[in-house]
Amino acid sequence: MDKDKQPGQKPPSKKQIAVDHVVRKSGYFYRIFTSPDGKKVLEWLEEEFDSDEIFAAGEPDTTSYNLGKRDVIVYIRQMIRLKENARQLEG
Repeated sequence: MDKDKQPGQKPPSKKQIAVDHVVRKSGYFYRIFTSPDGKKVLEWLEEEFDSDEIFAAGEPDTTSYNLGKRDVIVYIRQMIRLKENARQLEG
């Protein structure tokens, strides 16, 4: 029997396992990118990869590439917000 499982308790669903994994992972993003050095690195990444000029007329590949670069920055910001929101719910 699983030592963490209470008698009669269902095992976590795949969805719950995935959510727990993302929340746990978001903690790393939060700790790194809210530290003084991490904030500076994020600022540099934003300058490099979060351009306002995403659309390249007549160049769909370039537009897609630019959107992909920007998506990484959006993902980092989402992970930071996820942890901030989780912290608010915890206490």
